[in-house]
Amino acid sequence: MGDPEQPNYFRLADRPCRSCRAARRTLNNPPQYASDPKSAGSCRAHCSHLACVAVAESRKGGSSLGGNLGPMDRSRIIPAQVRYWDSVADEKRFSHPLRIAWLTRHAGPRARILDFGCGHGRTLAELLRGGYKNVIGIDFSFRMLKCCRSHLPDVRLVQNDGQTIPLQKHSVDLVLLFAVLTCIPLDEEQRDLLREISRVLRPAGLLFISDLLLNRDLRNLERYDRYAGEYGTYGIFELPEDVVVRHHRKEWIEELTGSFGQLEFKPFEVRTMNSNKSAAFQYLCRALPSPK
Repeated sequence: MGDPEQPNYFRLADRPCRSCRAARRTLNNPPQYASDPKSAGSCRAHCSHLACVAVAESRKGGSSLGGNLGPMDRSRIIPAQVRYWDSVADEKRFSHPLRIAWLTRHAGPRARILDFGCGHGRTLAELLRGGYKNVIGIDFSFRMLKCCRSHLPDVRLVQNDGQTIPLQKHSVDLVLLFAVLTCIPLDEEQRDLLREISRVLRPAGLLFISDLLLNRDLRNLERYDRYAGEYGTYGIFELPEDVVVRHHRKEWIEELTGSFGQLEFKPFEVRTMNSNKSAAFQYLCRALPSPK
């Protein structure tokens, strides 16, 4: 597992370029951390592999990554979430549609797209079929990424801690968040994630969110009420599988994305990972200029 004295930054799930040996392992083998900072640093001279560069920079303190990337803080991820998604990697499927027409209206085919919470790669595959080849997938579930690698062998993949994004500042044109916010239930955790997304997005970059809204049926109303006192937010609840999720108020999404300007918005009905019907929304927005 590399140098035991080095902290765990993030697991590489990317294939190295031919001239770079910093990332020796891929998801077809046991995960490995880059163990030689000098070797990792030399990657900069040979290729633009984001994962390799991120290892090199995180070894040096993460300065070129905006100063926000450090050792993984697993205390910020509910341990049950990681166990849960690893345990169901081969079972759960999502049906949130990717509206390629939205993307073609606002993002050219050469756009660099990050699928945050890419899971087993359904949306990445749709992006490739839609003509978007410059894509990156990030997820905290190693088994989800392993499943993704099995049918998308050439896509760049990185395992992260669920919150931080091990990419350089202003390095992507578009970030997808498909069924991600529902798995990050607390307000501050969602705010932290949006700050990270703003860091890696280029000026006037795009954010495409697809997630779940509050429902009005008795089944959902009962569990919203049951857990509102425990979690302090109406819409957060626990599933029988011992994992915590959230359905959102539209007003909260508007507040959360206050630094973005709306381009497209559409409410719709979706089947959840447990095959239940739920109110949902899709929202494509553009980062606004920072106030002077």
